[in-house]
Amino acid sequence: MLDKDKARNNIWTHSKAYSIHKNINLVAVSDIKKNNYKLFIQDHVNIPFYKNYLEMIESVESDIISICTPTNTHLEIIRNIIKLKLPKAIFIEKPMGSNLKEAQEIVNLCRNANIKLAVNYMRRWDATYNLIREYLNNKNLGEVQFISGYGCTALLMSSSHLIDLILEFGGSIDWIIGELQSDYTRYVNDKADPGGIAFIKFNEGYHGILKSTSQDPFHYMFEVEILFTKGKISIADDGRKINIYKFTNEPSNTGSGYSGYKVLVKDNNNSRIKNNERMLDAISDIIYCIDKEQDPKSNGNNAILVHRLIEALHQSSQNSNKKILIKES
Repeated sequence: MLDKDKARNNIWTHSKAYSIHKNINLVAVSDIKKNNYKLFIQDHVNIPFYKNYLEMIESVESDIISICTPTNTHLEIIRNIIKLKLPKAIFIEKPMGSNLKEAQEIVNLCRNANIKLAVNYMRRWDATYNLIREYLNNKNLGEVQFISGYGCTALLMSSSHLIDLILEFGGSIDWIIGELQSDYTRYVNDKADPGGIAFIKFNEGYHGILKSTSQDPFHYMFEVEILFTKGKISIADDGRKINIYKFTNEPSNTGSGYSGYKVLVKDNNNSRIKNNERMLDAISDIIYCIDKEQDPKSNGNNAILVHRLIEALHQSSQNSNKKILIKES
């Protein structure tokens, strides 16, 4: 289990988040892996553990069900949940489906059953990025001009988090030109999940690039840079380093022999960057949305956009880097 990894400081698993959240009771867990059962009962002696999730759903009443299984099982599990019980919410791991078609069916099934759907693009609940959201909303650095994102290979499994954050900051996309990685392909649950590179045109008029390639899935990278008319924001080390730059008001000599230029100067005020337990806040958001009939901060809508971008990148690569329009329905 991820929470047994001593290098991880935050809560990573749904089960641990449920078990310590003040407004939630963890009532049951299901897993087919014996080793996971042994790890689970070390910390949760009195929680019922089922090897068959269907038996668990039939036996236990619950308001929220989490799905943390391989992606290719998500759709079948949701179909079975809806046949047996109707929870108030489903909290599903990313990516939502193996492809856009599966993801759209998951959204439709939950919508028709009046089930709140939350998708674990966890940075949507991460307070680390609230300062960036503030700069974007208030236009403290002017207008966005360009967005770049750098991640590792496997578009669905690894880079979908990066893509979701780019979409949150950049908004909806007009078109994409892309190419899949050809020198290395990662396989996830025996299915090819290549990396890729894309040039993006956002509907707001600015552009961006996505670089999600590596020759080793453990060569981890998660970096984003947003260029504005009056400065830039740089996100490095998976959000642990956020640097804000502004053009100076006073002219500076750039060393090139010219005067009158303004240069970017770091304007860090990291005391305004807040840390939080994003899994706990995700659960709190789900509870709030159940009560208020709203959608969670990360839901089926933004998860579908991630799938649309990845599918468009595949289409562009398979059609000699053709420009692919992305239509939102």
